[in-house]
Amino acid sequence: RQGKKTATCGLKKWYGSEATQDPYPEIGRLEVVTDWYGNPTSIIKTVDVCEKKFNEVTAEFAALEGEGDLSLEWWQRAHREYFSNACMKLGIRFSEEIMLVLEKFVVVYRSLTFFKKKGLKMKTQVDFCPPEKEIKFLEKKLLQYNRSEVGPYEYDHFIIKSLDDSGSMTAGIHCRTGGGWLYIESLWVDEDLRGRGMGKQLLDQAEEIAVQKNCTRAYLYTYSFQSPGFYEKNGYRVFGTLEHFCEKHSKLYMKKKLV
Repeated sequence: RQGKKTATCGLKKWYGSEATQDPYPEIGRLEVVTDWYGNPTSIIKTVDVCEKKFNEVTAEFAALEGEGDLSLEWWQRAHREYFSNACMKLGIRFSEEIMLVLEKFVVVYRSLTFFKKKGLKMKTQVDFCPPEKEIKFLEKKLLQYNRSEVGPYEYDHFIIKSLDDSGSMTAGIHCRTGGGWLYIESLWVDEDLRGRGMGKQLLDQAEEIAVQKNCTRAYLYTYSFQSPGFYEKNGYRVFGTLEHFCEKHSKLYMKKKLV
């Protein structure tokens, strides 16, 4: 966005995999860069491609990626977390020896026309049943912008569950980890089994997994008619309240320091 990023990198095993089907970078390849709304803003051209191990990446290349404080230390810390998560999706183990594909590029065309127009009025369309691909498109664009500001990261999901003899779920917790945070999406225990410590067991196990995945804090939201006291007993504190939810209730945002 500010023109300071002129390089990028990825796992060598990532290219051509079933998970991404991304083509291997080639010198001379042109790519259109868009803004958050999908409008083309520039065209970049790949000028150099090479392969290096993670621990062979230099401070010079780290600065060219234009992320964080531009230091090699920051690059290693951010990319170590990002590539560890990517390796898990590929079913491989991350190590400092893993091979990366390093790519350098230059901007060959930049369009400012869209941003210079005065009094521009957008043509909008309301869709109350939006296609899943459009939802994913918006999420992808926002994530791209976020990564340009704070470095590479992504969210990983996991579920911890308890099953009865028939295989039916009787309790479970759904979580996401990313950016150093654990997000508790949902926690449920069958009504007949409540009061036996199952909720606390699920919560404690989720927090342990999050710490193993380099998370230092956790957050969630609950409602005033649910059990905010349960989370308070487990170290969570309210940091925001959305009042008058469905007229008479409140939506409570809570967080906790894990390490």
